[in-house]
Amino acid sequence: MLLSVPYRPGDIVTIKLSTGEEVIGKYESDEKFNYSSYDYQLLGLVIERASNMKLSEFASKYLWRKIDANSPAYWLMDSVHRNTRAYCCFKATLGDYFRIALLVLNKGEVKGH
Repeated sequence: MLLSVPYRPGDIVTIKLSTGEEVIGKYESDEKFNYSSYDYQLLGLVIERASNMKLSEFASKYLWRKIDANSPAYWLMDSVHRNTRAYCCFKATLGDYFRIALLVLNKGEVKGH
C-alpha cells in the first residue's frame, strides 16, 4: 500500500478498506513505501546476467518446477528489446498462484526441501 501522506513514527493511522471496514494501527516506521517498476525490471536483468538464462527460463527451473505447477505460465515481453517484463504481466492459474503462496509461507520449502 502506498502511503501518500508522510506519517511520523507513533502516529495512529486509520485505513478504510474497499469493504468499508476501517483498520486502525500504529505507524511504526519513518520510511515510506514507494513502488517502482524499474526496481523489479533491474532485478530481472540482474538475474538474467548472473544466471546466463532468460528470466522465464530461470523462473521455470527454480520456481515452476519446484512447486510442481500444473499449468504453463506466461510472462509478457517488451516488443522492442524482447526483455521479459519483470515488473508485471505474469500470467498463471489460480492453483499455481496458491502454490507460490505456500512456497512463501513455508519460507521457500516445498515437501521439506
